[in-house]
Amino acid sequence: ELAGLQRVSAELNSTLDLNRLLHIALEEALRVTQADFGSVNLYDAQLGHLVAHTEQVSFEHLHPAAQPLTPNALTLATMPALLTQALRTGKAVLVGDVRANNSGPNLGGDLTRAKVVVPIFYGDEPAGLINLESAQADFFNQEQQRYLEALANQAGVAIGNTQAYQ
Repeated sequence: ELAGLQRVSAELNSTLDLNRLLHIALEEALRVTQADFGSVNLYDAQLGHLVAHTEQVSFEHLHPAAQPLTPNALTLATMPALLTQALRTGKAVLVGDVRANNSGPNLGGDLTRAKVVVPIFYGDEPAGLINLESAQADFFNQEQQRYLEALANQAGVAIGNTQAYQ
């Protein structure tokens, strides 16, 4: 786990390409957790918008009834409550069964059962979110959440460095 985080940290800090950086973060989050659906979103504090920059959906799980989220900008007023909660509190949100929680729209549509949302901060400011979902209830655990929090910390530093450079 530590070796993986060190490897990803080196990759994240070796690029100033924001899209590449977000792709690396999402790939690592999906690799470690084996989640079915995932996205990394950037938060624009000035506009109050959350924008999906990179998404990955395991298409073998999807069927015509699934209605994935579209990567449009969401405002704090229109984004799902779990995303708002993670941004406002600065704490990860882990939901074992979204059907019992009414978590709002999901990347996997009706197929999503479990979800973990981890905020990305640069300093004291929200920079984005890692949003992972599974078609299996109670899929995510505290160990995965801790790893994702460490990954989000690394991503936050890299995002801040990239934005400062631009």
